[in-house]
Amino acid sequence: MAGRHRVPRLYDDPRGHRDAPPPLARPRAVSPRRLEEELSSRRAEMRRIHEDNQRLADEIVGLRQTIPLMKEDLHASSQAVPKLRAEKELESRELTQRNLKLEAELRALEPLRQDALHLRSEAGKLQSLRQELASKVQGLSKELEHHRSESQKIPAMIAERDALRQELIQARATLEYEKNAKPELTAQVQAMEKDLVAMAQEAEKLRADIAKRRTPAAMELMAHLCLLLGWVCKACMMAAMLRSGVAMALGLGDRMTPMVIHTRNGLPTVFSSGQFPSFIVQFGPEVL
Repeated sequence: MAGRHRVPRLYDDPRGHRDAPPPLARPRAVSPRRLEEELSSRRAEMRRIHEDNQRLADEIVGLRQTIPLMKEDLHASSQAVPKLRAEKELESRELTQRNLKLEAELRALEPLRQDALHLRSEAGKLQSLRQELASKVQGLSKELEHHRSESQKIPAMIAERDALRQELIQARATLEYEKNAKPELTAQVQAMEKDLVAMAQEAEKLRADIAKRRTPAAMELMAHLCLLLGWVCKACMMAAMLRSGVAMALGLGDRMTPMVIHTRNGLPTVFSSGQFPSFIVQFGPEVL
């Protein structure tokens, strides 16, 4: 009976609260200075917000005033877009047609291009030919100068020819005189030549026989033979001189070659041509 009409205990733990909110704390007293500062800051904030609102309202009014202008511009631009598109399409068509025309012109100019390349190669060939002809012209000009210098010698050559002609006339006159005056001298010279040729041939045979034997007597005979050959050579020279003098007097100097004595390998070699038969007389080194 004692527990009737009694509220059960809510808090078993005296040090905390479980389900119920904590008890209200007493409000602290705020100083008037702090309140004034807070009020002044809030007034400044409200003033700033009011100014911002006023500025936004002005901007909104300006934007509302510019909306009709923007609408007009948008309408004009919306009307200008089709025109611009049409103009762009027209320009693109014109460019396409112009491109096609240029391509056709290029195709038509392709043969001309080939001709131009061919003409350029021909121009290069002509340039090389021009250089070659220029070098030839220089050579011909040098040759012409040489011929001019040679042609300047023609008067001297003509004078020399006239002098030779006069000498030839005098030689022919002398020839006629010698033919009539000394016919027996020519016969004597020819007989002397024949004798000298026979003597030289015999001396050659004797030298060959002596060279085969190689005896003291043969060597002595070889010395005498060499002496004899020396006299034969001198006689041959004299006969050749007489023959050449007679031939020049007879006008046969251009058809007869006088006897000539040469040396071969350090040894004398006697030979003649014309009416003389060719023979060679050599002196061996063992005899000398």
